[in-house]
Amino acid sequence: MFKLKLFLLILLSFSWEVHAERIRVGATEWVGYTNADGTGIYNDIIKHVFADDELEVIYDSYQRKLHYFENGSYDLIIGVFLEDLDSGYIPYWHLDYEYPLLAFYNKKNQHISSAKDLNGAMLSWVRGYQIAQYIDVPHQSYLVSNERKGFELLLNNRIDVFIDYEYNLFDQYRDKVNFFEVLPSRKLYVAFANTAKGKRLAEKFDKKMLSLRNNGVLAKIYQEEYGRTLFDSLDLTFPKIEIRTRDVNLLRGNTRLLENSLEGSVFSSVIQSMESYNFDLVKYKSFTDDVKDFGQSNNTCIANKAKNEKRQEHFNFSDPVVMYPGLRIYSKAPLPIKNGKQSTNLSNLFSENVRLTIGVPQGQFFSTVLNEQIEQLAAHQKVATPADILTQLEALNRRRFDMKIEFPSVIENRWQYISDTPLFSYPLAGASSFTLGYLMCSKSETNDKFLASFNRALANLKRKNIFYQYHRRAAKSLTDSEFNVLFEQAYGDPRK
Repeated sequence: MFKLKLFLLILLSFSWEVHAERIRVGATEWVGYTNADGTGIYNDIIKHVFADDELEVIYDSYQRKLHYFENGSYDLIIGVFLEDLDSGYIPYWHLDYEYPLLAFYNKKNQHISSAKDLNGAMLSWVRGYQIAQYIDVPHQSYLVSNERKGFELLLNNRIDVFIDYEYNLFDQYRDKVNFFEVLPSRKLYVAFANTAKGKRLAEKFDKKMLSLRNNGVLAKIYQEEYGRTLFDSLDLTFPKIEIRTRDVNLLRGNTRLLENSLEGSVFSSVIQSMESYNFDLVKYKSFTDDVKDFGQSNNTCIANKAKNEKRQEHFNFSDPVVMYPGLRIYSKAPLPIKNGKQSTNLSNLFSENVRLTIGVPQGQFFSTVLNEQIEQLAAHQKVATPADILTQLEALNRRRFDMKIEFPSVIENRWQYISDTPLFSYPLAGASSFTLGYLMCSKSETNDKFLASFNRALANLKRKNIFYQYHRRAAKSLTDSEFNVLFEQAYGDPRK
């Protein structure tokens, strides 16, 4: 009998060792959530989900945590925004909804009261957090090591704005600062390594989170903060769709849309009418290789993309969502063009003026004709630029290159933040009278069904006058008759 008990004990021990895994976890010390002593809401969640496993938790800065995760040092990291990741498995269940991101300013500062006042201001945030991607006006930045230093600089007028969260505002500073919202509350995730083990752990996370919600454990862990997580309203039958956008206004939702944000206005209106989907809106940082980055995903879409043959091989497209009047040439100084009213051929212009240079955003598609002309230019005539439009315009203003190709609506909305001096503008041969933007989705059964639903919601919006108004206010340089011709060519009469 004793031998039998001993055998069973050994067998159970062996079984536990087989199923238990050693998991390396990356975390940043956030008081109350991931405390360095192992306590905190998020630490408790991970302990409950992986209760049968051996956890090794390493605490580091947010930036270093991401770096080591991308290098394969961690099996998972606790607390990350999707735009900060280059790879990894993302579970269906989020970890939390982060509080709104706020811009704090000194009450004595009479020049700042809203997001528009950030233009040219000295901004600060804690080093390692990628806040700059959410600021869509030119600014200066001074990064700090911790929140206390940021608020001290703010109150001593060393900076204009400190960007952080309200829970980090010290009590002694509350009556001395005001704030406005930079971004609304957004989902925070646990991210898993892009490996077979990471995929398995992500699937386990989803299964355990459902169980922990249903048995009331999540409510006990989060306590008074449970309502903010929206776990009770999470419907697992809703397909999860990730939409990438370059327009930070779409991330802000309807609460802070700028009047001139066509992409933000239209896409936000359509998405908010689709209640049977679980959306993640993510800042899209680059368009250098969409096929490599998103082509294999089964639930990723990118807002406001033009069609071309290469993209259509790997992605499916919605019906047209937005329309922009045709591309033009813009320059800081007059170009050697004899007749500025006639369309200019790029190839001829650059062959006759070999010292001219043009800023070229890597990976951007203008049109087949224009892209072929740009490819044929001499290497010294092409200056590579980042995807960020403000960075491009600042480089044009500093004359890092002589000209760039852009949509009139972009120049109208953005150049005002760069300079008071108007740009020179020329019509462009090879550019169509307007360009259409689509929702581009990786090819999958999930996305195909989603695109069909998206097109139905879009058709409903097109029947409303607000769809016309969104477009009209984004094309201020055109007369009503000029705009109406383009709008009808692009959409016909959408009310029919």
